[in-house]
Amino acid sequence: MTVNKDFVVRTVAGETMLIPVGKNVLKYNGIFTLSESGAMIYRLLCEDKTEEEIIAALAESFGEAESTLKSDYDEFISQLKETDIISE
Repeated sequence: MTVNKDFVVRTVAGETMLIPVGKNVLKYNGIFTLSESGAMIYRLLCEDKTEEEIIAALAESFGEAESTLKSDYDEFISQLKETDIISE
């Protein structure tokens, strides 16, 4: 997956946010706040990790079953695609 470089990640007061920059400022009016797991997924996507690597890292970090995390991962990825934050 390709991460849209017209978003920057910032952590402020413990909150991780995706902030549109460049041409995306006109398209999006605001910022996206990420949960702890969402921030981890986004960071690993930026590191070109595979779906399997990301789900394994989530399972290790949060102590959840990979099968449970897979559906959460799929839903989050779908949201990122809908907002053009990532693409295939």
